[in-house]
Amino acid sequence: MMNIKERLSQQFNHLKKNRNEESAENTKKETRLPEEILFKRKDKVQRKTEWKKTLLCLGVTAAVVYLLAGVIFGIAIVHGSSMSPTFQDGDLIFYNRLARAYDVKDVILFRQSDQLLVKRIIGMPGEEIDIDEGSGTVLINAMPLDEPYIFEKTLKKKTLTYPIDIGQNSYFVMGDQRGDSYDSRDFGLIEEEQITGKVMAVFRL
Repeated sequence: MMNIKERLSQQFNHLKKNRNEESAENTKKETRLPEEILFKRKDKVQRKTEWKKTLLCLGVTAAVVYLLAGVIFGIAIVHGSSMSPTFQDGDLIFYNRLARAYDVKDVILFRQSDQLLVKRIIGMPGEEIDIDEGSGTVLINAMPLDEPYIFEKTLKKKTLTYPIDIGQNSYFVMGDQRGDSYDSRDFGLIEEEQITGKVMAVFRL
């Protein structure tokens, strides 16, 4: 039989053990709490960093698109059939705004009487252009111009007197569908400063 002293000693040891266990558990919780807080803070910082990177990427992308579409390249829609069969009504064309080197047969966009027109360069600066109505052929410096993109004769219009000497920085332009084109045969030569860009590609919608 245990005496009273031994029982008290056991109860005291049991109570002490429980307190030690509770103290150890509390210590674990106190140690774990800062770790959780640090993890949450780290996660929050990482999310902010990712958002900043995303916004930066979007900003750079927007700047590049503006530079390409608003400064270097342009997009336009063909209206009418004057450039048929090369371009059709409703075609989407991409053009280079910064192009400064033009050549005969290049297709360009230019402004004429508040209209944005799409035509082909037929006569270059310093050349003489004429039209032989008998054969329906364009003559450049008295030599026939090869034009595989047209399927009808080229005829003069009463607004101009031929042959025409093309001055510096001037161009003679025509549409590929010669019978249905408002071009240099109507309004004369265009100046280089009127040119908006040179067509690079076409997409048929």
